[in-house]
Amino acid sequence: MASSKSASYSPPGDIKTPVVLEQILQQAGITVNGTQPWDMQMHDPIVFDRILHTWSLGLGESYMDGQWDCQRLDEFFCRLMRHDLDESVQGLAKSDFFMKSLAPNSSICNPRIGRFK
Repeated sequence: MASSKSASYSPPGDIKTPVVLEQILQQAGITVNGTQPWDMQMHDPIVFDRILHTWSLGLGESYMDGQWDCQRLDEFFCRLMRHDLDESVQGLAKSDFFMKSLAPNSSICNPRIGRFK
């Protein structure tokens, strides 16, 4: 379910997918802003923090908020489940989020740079 924002908004070219998410999605043959109908189309880079912070909850809520969409959502989730990524990724995502939050210039939890996301 794409929002009207997602239909008219295209992300700036400098949005970079975090390496850990890129590697995880590649296991299932999914590319962020790729050309396949099951590829995740990013509309707001905050979705990366949401996924890294709460994994499947962040993925689902950010979809409902129109921050990303996919032409073939059924195939997207089929690929994630087929590769058992929901179970295997939690530790990696939590570790990556923790490491990012420790970085001195992190906007994830540094109130001088940005709000907690």
